[in-house]
Amino acid sequence: MKDSARDEFFEPDMPPVGDAGYLLTHFWQVGPTLGDSSITNTELRNYQDNEGITLSPWECKTLRRLSIDYLNESHRATKEDCPPPYAESRNAARLKSAELRRKLDVFLN
Repeated sequence: MKDSARDEFFEPDMPPVGDAGYLLTHFWQVGPTLGDSSITNTELRNYQDNEGITLSPWECKTLRRLSIDYLNESHRATKEDCPPPYAESRNAARLKSAELRRKLDVFLN
């Protein structure tokens, strides 16, 4: 999308995270992965001990799930035709439409 926009500062729309946004802060501090594996319960325990915080069981499960999904998506994203992991954003739809118009113009001229 950055190449299609021809804008080195282009940032695609991201899905809203709502009230669980604080989990992303923890996610990026503890992970998102351990190289080529997902974060472990041991890593989460060490993170909590080091930070002096206590995460609930569902928060830990969610962070582990995010790590697993992040790792899986990073492997899928290496394929050239990989679709985005969430619904197409307004920016993506706009860029796709502009690209199709450009191709049609090239074809017709």
